[in-house]
Amino acid sequence: MPPDNCIQCHMPKRAVSNLGHSALTDHRILRIPSQSPLMADAARESPDDLIYHTKPSPKPDAAPDLRTLALAYFEVSQLYPAFRQKGFALLEQAARELPDDAEVQAAYGMVLMLARPRALSEASQALQKAIDAGSRSVEVRTRLAKLRLRDGKLASAIQLYNEAIEIDPYYTPAYLGLAYLYAVAEDRQEAIETLQRILKYDPGNETARTAMTDAKVDAKE
Repeated sequence: MPPDNCIQCHMPKRAVSNLGHSALTDHRILRIPSQSPLMADAARESPDDLIYHTKPSPKPDAAPDLRTLALAYFEVSQLYPAFRQKGFALLEQAARELPDDAEVQAAYGMVLMLARPRALSEASQALQKAIDAGSRSVEVRTRLAKLRLRDGKLASAIQLYNEAIEIDPYYTPAYLGLAYLYAVAEDRQEAIETLQRILKYDPGNETARTAMTDAKVDAKE
């Protein structure tokens, strides 16, 4: 017997027949009926006795707020084009009323790129507002980087791609976009190294492999 065996004295074994029934079950039935306590009526409970109070459900006819409705239409319209017109109208209104809402501005900017191809400067402003408001979306940054490149702002585009990679080191579109920018700037070595970073975590990526082969060929010329 180990010297620190405390249960030997403090928790001695006893026969089950000598234990109260409540020790073996969740209710009390004594071995000797005469020892049974008088049964009392169960105490009534009221909502005031509850420790946790559930939040009352909203009224069925309560209309959702503009932000919720606009973002919901945005998500649905990704799969069902029939909702795009209504969703765009709601997002446009929400973007005006909520200029500091990162999620709303991000959704509005991405929709603008598709809905109004001639208003890309407006889309660029909305995406920048989303980032300024705290958006951590890598998609927002990669899309804005493409718009920056279109405007000839190469340094800004590179910075946005690098920010996206820092947020998500496995976001392939950011690497591909960055490699393309380096190729445009005729920095073949940086383009190759960027593509190699993709192949380290995704060796089977044919797009990156083909782009790297092309970059190596261009570097030799």
